[in-house]
Amino acid sequence: MDFTVMKHNSNIVLDKYDDKQISDIVRFVKTGVNYSNGRTCYHILKYPIIYNNIRYCSVKIKGAGFYSNDKEVVKPGLSDFVRREPHYGFDKNGNAVQVFSDIAPFGGMTESKATNEYNNFEYLSEKGISTLIPYKLLKYNDLTYRNESLAVVVALCTEQHPIRLYKLLWPAEKNSEEESSYYASILEREGIVGNIKLFNIRIMLIKKIAEKYALEVRKFSESGLYIHSGGWSNIQYNSQTKKVVLVDLDSSRHISDECSKFHRLYSIRDLISNIYRLLISLYNPNIILQYDETVLKNNNYVYYLLRGYFPEVNEEELQKTSNDIMNYYIINCFNKIKAIEFKMNVMTQEESQKYELVMFEFYHFCLGKIQKITIK
Repeated sequence: MDFTVMKHNSNIVLDKYDDKQISDIVRFVKTGVNYSNGRTCYHILKYPIIYNNIRYCSVKIKGAGFYSNDKEVVKPGLSDFVRREPHYGFDKNGNAVQVFSDIAPFGGMTESKATNEYNNFEYLSEKGISTLIPYKLLKYNDLTYRNESLAVVVALCTEQHPIRLYKLLWPAEKNSEEESSYYASILEREGIVGNIKLFNIRIMLIKKIAEKYALEVRKFSESGLYIHSGGWSNIQYNSQTKKVVLVDLDSSRHISDECSKFHRLYSIRDLISNIYRLLISLYNPNIILQYDETVLKNNNYVYYLLRGYFPEVNEEELQKTSNDIMNYYIINCFNKIKAIEFKMNVMTQEESQKYELVMFEFYHFCLGKIQKITIK
């Protein structure tokens, strides 16, 4: 299984040992380290490097097969991956429309998608936005999907354990010891005193991360990029800068000249996407057991996302807008699901979808509310 180097960041020089390990993972000679199911794995550098005064301890390898929890790796492109949930987008007139993702190779990336991710890493890192540092773009010589070559993106990560932040939302007992230890280190970096396994302490950290995440989303939008979806499964933490790191950018696009007059709409949409996906994640049968209406109102995550995104907006407006959005969520979905939480682990996907927050209605509601605080 061979590949061609399409792009190489000449400013980065890894030790020959680490480069060989990366090549072996891409060639399926050995397996990488994975922290969750998906098309991403990692190689932990034996010889970390310093780049732009930041220490990098691992590399993210995306597109070299699908990794499952049982450590099996399925080569990319053997089957289709179809995302059935539409995105909330806009047509050329600025009207809301459903947008569907392209069918993708299961476990892999086409060359065009991989190139897009590599370029986005490069573009954002040059602008000082917290993301990964692109290292190599590799194209498989003999793997294709729908007549397009498959490719892999290799990028530098700061973390020795590049664990994503979505499991911070889970009950502590659902985290591995490695995850708990890593989240505890973030807690310490953020200056929060307490035990990461205690629910009220985790909530304090979740609020901090939400605010930091929203700040990066704003800078991301201001750079001229947009993405249809966001979520805590697509972010990491930089323990040196104490910033949230945006890690999955193959679907991100530059706003075209045709759409530039709707830049603000796209920006608000990206913020709403992160609000939506954070609230949707609370439907997980494991997570919902921790929450009730009182906990949600007393710890309004929407407020911290808005505060991170709009630091210039006064407190009263942020509180009112976030309360309106959280109340909409509680009334239209959370209470309905909470009433049947005992059934959630055995419900079919079709049954559970009946209780899901209707995406377009939620986006419309949030768009109206958030536009009011941005039009001055």
